[in-house]
Amino acid sequence: MLNIVLVEPEIPPNTGNVARLCVVT
Repeated sequence: MLNIVLVEPEIPPNTGNVARLCVVT
C-alpha cells in the first residue's frame, strides 16, 4: 500500500485516490 503512494509522490491528489484503491483491494 505504502509502496503505491511512494511510487507517485509527484501527484499529491492521487494519494487520496490511491488510498481508496488500497482500502478497496
